[in-house]
Amino acid sequence: MNTCRILFKNEAEENKILTLKEGESLIIGRSPTNEDGHVLRIPKNDISSNHAEIRNNEYGWLVKDLSSKNGTIVRGIKLEAEQICLLESGDLIQVAGHDLVAFTSIPLVKTKREPLTQENLRSMLQINITTVTAEIHGSGCAVVDGEPVTEQMISQRLELFMFLTEEMTQTFGHLDRLENNSIVMWWNNGIPFGAHERVKSPGEFLACQTALKLRDFAVAMAEKSDASSEISMEITITSGEAAAGNFGNVLYDGPDRLTFKVENNLSDIITDKATYDLVEDSFRFDPVEEPVVDGPAQKGGVYKLLRMKSKVKPHITNAK
Repeated sequence: MNTCRILFKNEAEENKILTLKEGESLIIGRSPTNEDGHVLRIPKNDISSNHAEIRNNEYGWLVKDLSSKNGTIVRGIKLEAEQICLLESGDLIQVAGHDLVAFTSIPLVKTKREPLTQENLRSMLQINITTVTAEIHGSGCAVVDGEPVTEQMISQRLELFMFLTEEMTQTFGHLDRLENNSIVMWWNNGIPFGAHERVKSPGEFLACQTALKLRDFAVAMAEKSDASSEISMEITITSGEAAAGNFGNVLYDGPDRLTFKVENNLSDIITDKATYDLVEDSFRFDPVEEPVVDGPAQKGGVYKLLRMKSKVKPHITNAK
């Protein structure tokens, strides 16, 4: 069925997800009225009573400004009064500064990559980056061909997408892949690219911090799900030339080309020694005794990332 899901990012409450089916409409406003559809009430003075409308026609899902006082912005462009804009999946809609995101399909990220020449590959080997990969297990998995898509599954994927994109904005990371059951993110070590003077934490610190948050996010999703369904993430962190070198070998079918796997509890976050050496002053680790390693060889040991040390403050940035 042709559907559109609207995620409303509310700072005071949990994010809301509204599902519109073909032929249905949504009126957004301070005191909206919609006899034949849905309403989203935002009780703020800067929102008009009937501010904007989302509906579909033969071309797709549309957003229309309803002659609002403070305007409707889509993809950074302010609509004229009564102007209609065709939505693309993942579009940010701003109604007087309040954010909504419209999804007309299950969100995914897949960076297109081209083969590197040997010269470029050699230069990539010298780039120091930290890569975080995750495999999703349990009821949070993406749908296998031929199996039905459940509302719970879609809601989980929307929340995961928003969490990851917001985290990348805050930490100057790069979400390279969110497809099927795989997540790939990476950070430049040292001062992250684009951070300038706004962040003092190096990329490897931010990567480990994000991995811990991602584990907590998976736990929170599991708690909101059916008790009979478990959600977990197999998270691995690799740093330095090993991560950059495999990352530079740019054609890959999954994160197994980027990092290694260890037979372990799925709630553990596994790191290589290069990562451990970079952040051991900020985080607590346990060594993995006699690990069974699958994937690119890692030299010097494997560790479980446990938590941030109590005297280290989590990094927070106001970057937009």
